[in-house]
Amino acid sequence: MKYVVDYFRDAYGFSIQHVHWPCLQLGKSHRRNYMPMEVCKIVEGQRYSRKLNERQITALLKVTCQRPHDREQGILKTVNQNAYDQDPYAKEFGINISTELASIEARILPPPWLKYHEAGRERDCLPQVGQWNMMNKKMVNGGTVANWICINFARNVQD
Repeated sequence: MKYVVDYFRDAYGFSIQHVHWPCLQLGKSHRRNYMPMEVCKIVEGQRYSRKLNERQITALLKVTCQRPHDREQGILKTVNQNAYDQDPYAKEFGINISTELASIEARILPPPWLKYHEAGRERDCLPQVGQWNMMNKKMVNGGTVANWICINFARNVQD
């Protein structure tokens, strides 16, 4: 038997600073491998490519398919219940979480007309309330965007 801190010091010469942090579970469920967060790095561009199971899909849909008001109430309830302002981990990382939702100045743009292939019965449509029906429409062969640019006109962004 050996403490994780001692093992990493002896085997790798790595001194674990945050012994109270939880470990990450790596590997297969039948052969678990626990690693301290400090020794793990996420490779740039790495993504999770496995399919979600039914339970995960159901949970994802439950969270994402909410009306805006219900989502707002859920967020506020979570923030108040979790008392992030008293969380020692948040304090250690210098994280401050506001109990108020962010307010931004915005405008609602009108929906664009969608154009479809000339061979279809309906060649264009105007989405209503963010949705439209694909019945009687044929897709135009898509193209490839070779170059694109994003321009940020915000005053407070330097880069």
